Amino acid sequence: MMICYVWLDWMKENQGKILNSPREEAFKSKKVPQKFKIEEVNENKRRLKIKFMKQDTSLFLEFWRFNKVIELITKANGDYVRLGTSFYPDDSSTIEWKLQYHAKTLYDRTSDKKTASHVCDLLVLFGIAKYGYARNPYSQRKNQAIKKLQ
Repeated sequence: MMICYVWLDWMKENQGKILNSPREEAFKSKKVPQKFKIEEVNENKRRLKIKFMKQDTSLFLEFWRFNKVIELITKANGDYVRLGTSFYPDDSSTIEWKLQYHAKTLYDRTSDKKTASHVCDLLVLFGIAKYGYARNPYSQRKNQAIKKLQ
């Protein structure tokens, strides 16, 4: 199966630019997400390296994470999918849980890093998705969510 990286050219074009998280505008929370930049696009290793400006830390995001999120929001048929941005997600309906589960089962990892919000930020900046809210079916609280643009 050939995987299409429709977002890859955009990532290359924006490499080195300082980017604001679209969550800042979408959710207007008290805790402002850090500015970041795409530091490296490595096609051989099939991953990006993003660098957070405030803490001067980096995070690698494998290409499969972007395709997995695109698959999840496409299957949602225009509905929002909750991010679930916990280090140890326990709700299998969230993007974070699905990314961590995928990493653990397919790549035999005992743990995984929290990446859903960063992958989703880049997909929103790319223009394939937008942020909004979805209700948690258990608590009925509004949660941060993403959906695919039509």
